[in-house]
Amino acid sequence: MDESQNATARPSVCVSGAAFPLTLRVLAVVAVLALGWQAWRTLQALPVPIVQRDTLLLAGLAASIVLAGLWHILKARTSINATHVTQTGLWTRQLALADVRRVDILHLPGLAWLIAPRARLHTAGRGSYVIHASDPQVLERLWRLALGEQTQPGNGAAGA
Repeated sequence: MDESQNATARPSVCVSGAAFPLTLRVLAVVAVLALGWQAWRTLQALPVPIVQRDTLLLAGLAASIVLAGLWHILKARTSINATHVTQTGLWTRQLALADVRRVDILHLPGLAWLIAPRARLHTAGRGSYVIHASDPQVLERLWRLALGEQTQPGNGAAGA
């Protein structure tokens, strides 16, 4: 009966939230808009014959990279359940908690509005992965994992 009480005390519900704080997402949009405005002003100041096709292609590629990064910041979500950590964005990353050997967390509470809290998940044999998590419930679950609390029924290796 004691094991069943422990199983109900463990977090088994999936928690999910934005990977980046709202203020950081707003700052990213403002920065990209300012960059676009400056690029527009620069193009208006240049005589048309000076702007070559290759230059426009390079500028377009750079703009697509900047916009892809912005899209990732705006849309990325992190979720954690009893068995996996998942972060969506440009690419979806899913890590099994059973593979996680150590968790390092970077969280500066006074600067969390500017520096997104993140966790580096060190896995068995596959290196490490950085997961951003600004949602308090997701961050709390990552702290539990970092402190070695068991998150999977019957598996004491997670977070060890």
